[in-house]
Amino acid sequence: MAEQKEIYPFKECEQYVELLQRNIDRMANNSANCKNWLIAIIAGALTVTFAKSDPDLYPKIITLLKWVTGIFFFLDCLYLGIERDFIKAEKAFIKACKASYPNIDDIKKYWMSFSKTIDITDKTPDKCCIKFKQIWKQLKGAFCAMFSLSTTPFYGVIMYVLFTLD
Repeated sequence: MAEQKEIYPFKECEQYVELLQRNIDRMANNSANCKNWLIAIIAGALTVTFAKSDPDLYPKIITLLKWVTGIFFFLDCLYLGIERDFIKAEKAFIKACKASYPNIDDIKKYWMSFSKTIDITDKTPDKCCIKFKQIWKQLKGAFCAMFSLSTTPFYGVIMYVLFTLD
């Protein structure tokens, strides 16, 4: 019986880390889907443009593709920023589990604080501006992800090609 009490907190920690890992995987898949959809949209739009041979349509399609690329770049960066937040939370949670392994109440406190703020801290949420703080944190994460090696070269090359085609 004493052995099960020692295993139980570890099992809860393991399940919660698996939950975080599934969210990290989903954000990574969303980021990859942004790149895949953008390539498909650009290929389709350019194929239709060159098939029509309409000189008035070409600059409009290129301008539209620049905007679409910018939107997908922002979405990709947003997903990457959220993914990084989940990774930080996972590392902090694992560290907290290692530090307070025998005390299951501390582990549950971390779960509650994470589910409200995506941050491993003990805060009381302010109802007026908690949503604004979450949005601001996600936008800040997206801005930081704009300078990532997984986004900037990919979208930079596409924008360079679109500007040279113009």
